[in-house]
Amino acid sequence: RKGGKGGIKVTVPAVMPTKQLLQRYKEALDTAVQLATMHNIKPIHGSTIVCCDVNPDMDLSTSAANGLGASVCTLRDVALLLALMFRYSCEECTLVLFDSARDWHDLLDAEALPQDGILANMSALQARVLASEESTGPGATCFPLAVLDELVVERRRVQNLVVLSKGTLGPGGEDCAAGRATGTQGVAHFLANYRQLVDPDLLYV
Repeated sequence: RKGGKGGIKVTVPAVMPTKQLLQRYKEALDTAVQLATMHNIKPIHGSTIVCCDVNPDMDLSTSAANGLGASVCTLRDVALLLALMFRYSCEECTLVLFDSARDWHDLLDAEALPQDGILANMSALQARVLASEESTGPGATCFPLAVLDELVVERRRVQNLVVLSKGTLGPGGEDCAAGRATGTQGVAHFLANYRQLVDPDLLYV
């Protein structure tokens, strides 16, 4: 039948699904995402830190989210989903949410996201991002370098550093630095420092 703006055709199911059926659909979709992750991403050994940018500029619709359900429809949602897929595939993973437009970051260890499902944790991450936007205002362009600096101070070995962002951070791109002049002692400086003092084989993606 037609309805809504511009006479858009709206399909109404003959039998409305129950809450139990919708829950089964969600669980089936979550299982499908986990299986796709297992088959398409090789297990990532060692310790990995995933930094996920949740800047409002990432809140843009994208075709890459098609078929992933209503909870995944923007670049930011896709970044969060990829972060959770990394977490699912990594031997050891620390997830850091950050807003490159505000002085805010949230470090999440394994206990912070107790649910096993990938999509099941999406709502928890989205709620954290929403709460941060309501509690903090805009600030300087920044990256959670304090988290990375601790790795150098503690000489903690990390095999992989992954940054999910709409912008380009690090060597050859926009080098955001929290509390420092942009391009000065930012991500590129950390990489050089860490590889020299701790582990020359650190992989940055």
